[in-house]
Amino acid sequence: MQPYGMQPAPPVVEGNIALGFLAGFFGGCIGLILVMAIAKGPQTKRGAGIGFAAQIVIGAILRIAAR
Repeated sequence: MQPYGMQPAPPVVEGNIALGFLAGFFGGCIGLILVMAIAKGPQTKRGAGIGFAAQIVIGAILRIAAR
């Protein structure tokens, strides 16, 4: 309960780790940069970094397997 005349605290923005992962994985460098610039939630930014790293690892594995 808020005292009279006080505004309630703004909600905390957490973000969506799955959405960030998809943007980083399928968007590559551009997706990662856009998420870091636009997203407000730390979980979205974390997911984008994880997705981008996963894309690099999977790409390297496929490149090695293709030899």
